Amino acid sequence: MAELDPQMIDELYFMRQELEGTAAWLAARNASMAEVRLMRLIVDEEAELLDSPSLLGRLTIPCIRQSRAPRRTVIL
Repeated sequence: MAELDPQMIDELYFMRQELEGTAAWLAARNASMAEVRLMRLIVDEEAELLDSPSLLGRLTIPCIRQSRAPRRTVIL
């Protein structure tokens, strides 16, 4: 396994940030109305639980299961 110097680590984090941003943009651009409604519901529920991390953690599990549901295929 290669050892990474601080500059290489910075570059890896930069690329991760760019890739995650692109992935989020593509997901938002191709989201169905049902997916947009689900995301709004998740954001609203999480906003109510920001002061209670244990309850927020319990909310996350059903959302993850929902996000793994079969998705429609989009060809770009």
